[in-house]
Amino acid sequence: EAAGGAIAAHEARLLEAMLHGTGNLRGLAEMPGVRLIGPADAAGREGVVSLWLEGMASADLVDHLGSRGVRVHIRKNDHYCGNILGPLGREDCIRVSVCHYNTEAEV
Repeated sequence: EAAGGAIAAHEARLLEAMLHGTGNLRGLAEMPGVRLIGPADAAGREGVVSLWLEGMASADLVDHLGSRGVRVHIRKNDHYCGNILGPLGREDCIRVSVCHYNTEAEV
């Protein structure tokens, strides 16, 4: 139970850094053109942030970030993600995940 609590707290800190930045680095919530799915809050996210970037196809963003060593995944309006993307009028987005073994520097 203690390990599970520590993991959840660590992942919440990572998501907070991803969403709101650290030091002089902006988080996703402050970056121009980044559109988050859901609130700019770590609560309830369970280690995942989904987003799209205005003016860039999600597949191109996945490739762009991947070429720079940032691993993200595309989510499409299908039977897995359609219940979220469909009502938003989106065909796709990208998903960024963190886990207990990630560091703030990686985020």
